Formats: sequence, C-alpha cells, structure tokens
Amino acid sequence: MTEHVEPTTAADENRRFRAVVPDVDPDAVYRAVREAGGFRSWEDPARTLYYVKPNAVEVYQVGGVWTVTVNGPSVADVRDGLRLLRVGADRAVHKLKAAS
Repeated sequence: MTEHVEPTTAADENRRFRAVVPDVDPDAVYRAVREAGGFRSWEDPARTLYYVKPNAVEVYQVGGVWTVTVNGPSVADVRDGLRLLRVGADRAVHKLKAAS
C-alpha cells in the first residue's frame, strides 16, 4: 500500500502559486533541473526537493505515480519552471492559501 504524500512546501511570499503534474519520470526531472542550473536541496525515500530559481520543485509518489509540484512567487515563474522541466508550461497554476 502506497501512502498518499502531500507537497510540503508551505505558502509564503516566494511560494504563492503551485502547479501539480502527475505521471512524470523522476530521472528526467532531475536531468532537467541540472540543465536549468538548479540543484537538489533535500532527498528522502518519500520525496525529493529541488530549487530552480525562483521555484521550489517537489517530486513524490501518489499511489505509485510519480508527481512533480512546482511552487513559485508568480504564475509566470511557475509556468517558466514547468517549461524548464519539460512537463508542459500550459498546466493549470493555482494560487495557494496564505500560510498560517
């Protein structure tokens, strides 16, 4: 049984918008992060966190499906992050509720 894992990056001034893309290849995301000049900031068995300026990127599994989440300060930044990761810049981008 695979546990449902939620994104961990909380909303703040630099992470106000989010896009979630299921069914990705985590190795391809890693390569795209490196090519974009980003870096891995955290890794554990449940998730890997990357930073691709100015976005935080999370890769994790939901029900056995690899998912990438891009969190950024604006819709344009998130879309640019999606483009750099080659997962489709036309994905839906949602505004996050303010951090409590």
